[in-house]
Amino acid sequence: MKNWLIAGAVVIGLAVVMFLSDRPQLTPSGVELVRGWADYEAAKTKAEKFGIGPMQKYMSNEPVTDKDKEDLKQSAKYFESMCLFEPRRVQPYFGWALCLLINGEKEKASEKLHQAVLNRDSDPNKTTDAVKLTVNEALGMIAEVDLDLAAEELANFNSMSQAGDKTGADAAKDRADRFYAEALAFSSEAIKANPNNYRYLVARGNVELALGQKKEAKEDIAKAYTLAPNDPRVRTAAKMAGL
Repeated sequence: MKNWLIAGAVVIGLAVVMFLSDRPQLTPSGVELVRGWADYEAAKTKAEKFGIGPMQKYMSNEPVTDKDKEDLKQSAKYFESMCLFEPRRVQPYFGWALCLLINGEKEKASEKLHQAVLNRDSDPNKTTDAVKLTVNEALGMIAEVDLDLAAEELANFNSMSQAGDKTGADAAKDRADRFYAEALAFSSEAIKANPNNYRYLVARGNVELALGQKKEAKEDIAKAYTLAPNDPRVRTAAKMAGL
């Protein structure tokens, strides 16, 4: 009788294992986990299906609709599943970051952009122009995001200073300074690789303005203006620089 009970328990245990193994494993965001290269390519196709259109709008300064943002949330889930399966690559992290950035999740986007840059040495396709270009875009976007985060920290600094919270104010100012320093370094690296990208020039010019480096800021923003005189970001920066 005892042997029958043991055998029965083994059979039930195997059945449970088989049932669970057949069930799709999900990522933290609820998308089926990539378990092989065929799954990886399928996830890539879905990420691009949902994300390419809204991303192109964003990069072209066109309005992004609520429907676009919902599509980007779906796209982000597939990029996440790709990154979990193959964490060494640049482009899936960049795509994930762009989805987050367009939806206003700047800090999370910055984290993924940093990972994309870190992956430039581990990506199996690191020598290709596509990966090099994506790394450069990530550097430029980090600089742009850092500018926004620095402005938020300066607002925190002002409010804490007015409230008499010196410790909090000093911490906020320190964070703002770190964001500015990184933005200056990363935008400079991006410009070195692509000296005629007006977005990188504007990003560095805005950092230089914030740091009181007016001469350098005017040079960068003036060059950006010659490249893209109708871009809203360029026109705003030119006005701030007194051009």
